[in-house]
Amino acid sequence: MTLKKTDAKSQLKSNLGQKIAITVFNDRISARFDCFHRMIILTYDPPSQQYQRQELTIMDMSPYEKINLLEELNIDTLICGGMLPICDGYLALKGVKTISWITGNAEEVIQLYLDGKLTPTQGRGNTRGKNE
Repeated sequence: MTLKKTDAKSQLKSNLGQKIAITVFNDRISARFDCFHRMIILTYDPPSQQYQRQELTIMDMSPYEKINLLEELNIDTLICGGMLPICDGYLALKGVKTISWITGNAEEVIQLYLDGKLTPTQGRGNTRGKNE
């Protein structure tokens, strides 16, 4: 699915629980939040360990538009590489928890997250989610 500025409104809805967005470049976590063009979205229900997966291609969006898109898609947690403090602050204001400064193969990172073993490389990222 490819999204442009005008057609992103709430395209991912589900009856499952938590929504996690992972920024990707090729098969790895995108090195910088403001430069990603592809995103994997998992809608995950921890008790049942079931999840739905969708991939989006994001074109022609500024970092602020990407932040607004994450809010529109009701993302709870963002997993990404490097992030400017101002972007992290805006995401916190929007209720999106970030796990930033993550590196590596996207599929391996997803599995680490689902297994509860993912930790930020440098301990950065906001910890204020929607319910905090």
